[in-house]
Amino acid sequence: MSKKDLHYLITRIINPYLNWIVASLRSSNRVLYGRDGYTRIHWMDHTLSDTFASELEEWRNNLWYSYRENFLERGTEILDSLLEIMIRIEAKLPDSDSKGRVISNLWEMAEKVEAYLGLKGYVESKKEYFSNKVVEIRRRDEELRQKLEEQKKKEDIGVKVNKRSIRKSISEPERKIYPATNKRTFPATSSQEKPKKKRKWKRPWKKFFGFILVFLVLVTLYDLSHTNGQLVRQAIPDDIEAKILGFWDTAKNSTEEVPSVKSLASTAVACSNVDYSLEAALECYLNDPNEFQALEPLAFQLKSSTLQESAWNILEWEDQHIQYDWAKYRGLRSTKIQKPSETIQRGSGVCVDYAVLTAGLLLAMNYSPVYVFEIDFSNDPMGHATTAIKINGQFFMIDQHPPIMDLGTYWKYWAYWRSEYSDRTLRNLIISSAKVYEARLESGKVVVDYVGTLTGEEFKKYDYTFSGADLTRLISDLRAKFIRKFPNLQLDSKISNLDIATSLPYGYSDGVTWKTTFPDFTEHYTPLFHDEFVDYIYSQIIDSKEIVSDLRTYNRFWVKGQVEGGNMKVILCLAKK
Repeated sequence: MSKKDLHYLITRIINPYLNWIVASLRSSNRVLYGRDGYTRIHWMDHTLSDTFASELEEWRNNLWYSYRENFLERGTEILDSLLEIMIRIEAKLPDSDSKGRVISNLWEMAEKVEAYLGLKGYVESKKEYFSNKVVEIRRRDEELRQKLEEQKKKEDIGVKVNKRSIRKSISEPERKIYPATNKRTFPATSSQEKPKKKRKWKRPWKKFFGFILVFLVLVTLYDLSHTNGQLVRQAIPDDIEAKILGFWDTAKNSTEEVPSVKSLASTAVACSNVDYSLEAALECYLNDPNEFQALEPLAFQLKSSTLQESAWNILEWEDQHIQYDWAKYRGLRSTKIQKPSETIQRGSGVCVDYAVLTAGLLLAMNYSPVYVFEIDFSNDPMGHATTAIKINGQFFMIDQHPPIMDLGTYWKYWAYWRSEYSDRTLRNLIISSAKVYEARLESGKVVVDYVGTLTGEEFKKYDYTFSGADLTRLISDLRAKFIRKFPNLQLDSKISNLDIATSLPYGYSDGVTWKTTFPDFTEHYTPLFHDEFVDYIYSQIIDSKEIVSDLRTYNRFWVKGQVEGGNMKVILCLAKK
């Protein structure tokens, strides 16, 4: 063909393979029984293969709507989104002949699509990535499965203990101890009393000689230090004199090793700056054993299996329990930097208080190093402070409220969205530079070092670009989460267009759709925090009691996502059948 078109790609190349693959995955006569540690779907439940079939159909349908004008230029994006679905099929479905045929046909279809798009060798270059991702997903699922089994065992043990204690309380009569009222007493007669011995006065010789010995030692020390030992030389033999003088020289030398007044003063100065110096506050507060002890219970509560989830947990906790202290910000009360325990106790603080608390919690979780940014703005004299972590060589900002952001998104937030998110009460600010401090655990203490300065332009370099593959993965995992949380629901692609349909499909009695928009979500999303973003989307949706009521009422559902500008819209379709 002289001219390539999307219609030919879908109808002549994709459909012959995909129609058979979808039919094989569908829950009809040919079932691929699914297992998934992530969703806790049972081995004999075929819902998972239905999900993958629907994902493949949605991938094909999305080609018509999203790639009509420039599908050749976006060929790698088309293949990447297909490969992500193939990875999950390979990782989450059990090995079988049927699955083997499905995967084989998918690879063959991908190679045909690759050839038509003129991307020879691209699929082959992705096979190592494919294998690594499959291994990673299976490992994560297995870890979660083991964790769930351990949790179930603990719950079973708890139930047995409770039952045992109940049986014991029923079978054993209560024993009461009453006061003895029939006690007989026999007063001693005069003949039974033993005469007291008269105690003779004794002189405390030991104390007396001890006092004399101490007095002599003090006199000797005074003589050695002020008269160079003249009295000692006259009163004792020469050999004993030599031993005493040798001991005195040793005593003088060891005293010089005690920290001098100057060195103690320098330590005091370092801690005296904690009220207004971020670096000094980090070093002093985070090396205070009492502060670490105060942080440990909360750190233990919030720590999870990964750094990403632990950091997100801290951010959510601070969002719910710590209020921004506007009175302190405006100078209406003390502006000193608070200890982490003070911020927790007061339930309020300014940016630097949040930063010190967040860094302390991460270090108490044994994550090291952590980073604290001291930020300057080009259009405001007031600075800002926040905490960051570093993953795969990139900084991610943990600043008072979810979500966690990469540097590029963080710069955009201050420059473009701050005013909008605050209902125009705060103005947008331009980050010009940021001093970066590293706080790390080293030999049982926290060491704080200044490690450099980032410019605003360097912030903007690290900005992830949201893709169609990201949307597909988000929606897929969101569906799995709904299935896990609401067992009454079954995924049904027949109601996938319920939001735009004028009537219900045949056989359905009732239906409803919910749309939730997440502003600037595509700007905030980053794959390293994928699981946390899925949980965040889910929590925002079920925050509505009406939606939760509908989720429990209906028995068929479908979830799909749309990107509109930088916003992401999640559409939940529900129906009864």
